[in-house]
Amino acid sequence: MMRIFRHPAPLLVLLLLAGCAGSLAPGAGARATRAEWLERAQQGDPQAQFVVGRSYCCGRGIAYNTERAVAWYCRAAVQGHAEAQFELAKIYANRLKLTTRLLSAGKSFTDRERAYIWYTAAMVAGQAGAEEHRAQLMEGLEPADLSRARRAATRWRTTVCPPIETPRRAG
Repeated sequence: MMRIFRHPAPLLVLLLLAGCAGSLAPGAGARATRAEWLERAQQGDPQAQFVVGRSYCCGRGIAYNTERAVAWYCRAAVQGHAEAQFELAKIYANRLKLTTRLLSAGKSFTDRERAYIWYTAAMVAGQAGAEEHRAQLMEGLEPADLSRARRAATRWRTTVCPPIETPRRAG
């Protein structure tokens, strides 16, 4: 049997970043401009909030900004957007590996209890992969942390999302 990949690391990186591939938003809505998506997101549309969050998370048309990605994903997640819940959980579980620059600046988004909460919400909503990711996360949680996360997972809709900082303009 012939091995196609001699070094699995590049394939793993591609799989981890697969969620960032593609256009700003797939489907007919992909023709909407970034300004239109942002306006809809600011008006509370969870799909638009997810799209804007993904643009910051993946650098689609703008610079990577994990803080803004978390803020927008959170807004969509508390409205029940399963994919936003899953992406938010992956950020908190440090599965995306997009936080390297923040770690070097002394910041971290790793929060395993929050990851558990959002994996649970995504799992209940039927998001593919959420149950497996949550099971892996649970293996590393201390019993007291897991108990606290389980209690908090019932209150995810009351999550207070971080503020969205508007970009400063030079002037």
